[in-house]
Order: sequence, then structure tokens, then C-alpha cells
Amino acid sequence: MTGPHEGVSNDLVLTWLDEETKDNAIEVLDDLLKWHMISTRWDQVASAIDDLNQALGGRAAPAVREALIEIELLGPVRARRIGEEPRTPAPPVVRDRVNMMVHLLGPDSASPTQTVVEPGDGGDGDRTRRD
Repeated sequence: MTGPHEGVSNDLVLTWLDEETKDNAIEVLDDLLKWHMISTRWDQVASAIDDLNQALGGRAAPAVREALIEIELLGPVRARRIGEEPRTPAPPVVRDRVNMMVHLLGPDSASPTQTVVEPGDGGDGDRTRRD
């Protein structure tokens, strides 16, 4: 698998892709990280992420939207088959690629400053950290 923004800079992604599509992409990708599915289903999701990667690399907004729909349709199903293999969270390679894409598409992708909450810090819990 290739990187989610191979050959594409943050500036290009942030300028050519409309805000609604970026917001939808972030929402779908964030949801994906909460899914639990069987391994064959994760293989299909990985393929759909490849499609999204190609669409982002090609700066093709319609293809980005199609890939997002494909990913949403691959989401977990409630019914389980008897003897079905255990459901697991996203494999590390999928998690890494999704996290990179969210960072690429996110509104704070250009900012190295983030707010983190650390329990038991004696204050209100907010601290600013530079990565």
C-alpha cells in the first residue's frame, strides 16, 4: 500500500477539495477506527482506502466521494453468522493510513500545536503541547 498523500501536499488537498467532502471524509474515517469486523471485511476496507488514496492523489473530488461511499457501505453489519471468525478492530496498517488521511484532511493539519487533556494534573486538564 502507498501512503495516503504520496505526491500530494497539504496545500493542494486543502484547496481543491470542498469543505463538505473534507468534513464527510473525516467523519467516515473517524467512524472506521471504531469498527470491529472480520479480517476479510478489513481487506475490503483496505482496498477501498486504496481507492480513496488514488482519488486524493489524482485530485478528483467525485472519485473521493465515491470512495467514501464505498467505505461507508463496507461498515460492520449487526447480524453474525454461526461460527463466524471473531471481529477485531482495524489492523495497524489500516489505522495508520486512516490516521494519516485524517491529518491530511483535518482543519488543523498545518498547525503543530494541539490541546491535550491529562487527568490528575491539578488544573482544569487542558495543556498545550507541541509535537
